[in-house]
Amino acid sequence: MTSSRSDTSEPEARVRAILRGVDYADADLRDARGAYEIEQVCALLQEAPRAIDMRIDEGSLLALPRPGGRRWFPKLQFRDDGGVIAGLREVQEALGYANPYAVLNFLVSLDDRLGDERPIDVLRRGDLARVLESARLIGVQGA
Repeated sequence: MTSSRSDTSEPEARVRAILRGVDYADADLRDARGAYEIEQVCALLQEAPRAIDMRIDEGSLLALPRPGGRRWFPKLQFRDDGGVIAGLREVQEALGYANPYAVLNFLVSLDDRLGDERPIDVLRRGDLARVLESARLIGVQGA
């Protein structure tokens, strides 16, 4: 039995696509100033892991799934005093993304609707309304 060319090239194309996605995620994480582990986040927020899970579930804390059931928490979502930047839950709701890597990409990417600033920087200054407007326009034709 012989296999067709499309049968042998399809898995390779999928692998390349997955690896491109990993590269994009790694670049976004670098732009986010790296990430904390759960133990560090518990210490920063002085909360138990269960409370951190609740924050993730409600969308007020962004956690990136990693192999082995671990999670990384992008540093960009934390203020200099260790607290969490206000508005993350609202931004995630406005985006409507289920994928936390897509949320991270939105936060670290320059946005022409925000004067070529990153949404996280505008959010950090407290301008939630502008970031929400931009988030709602993601994927809208001609926006």
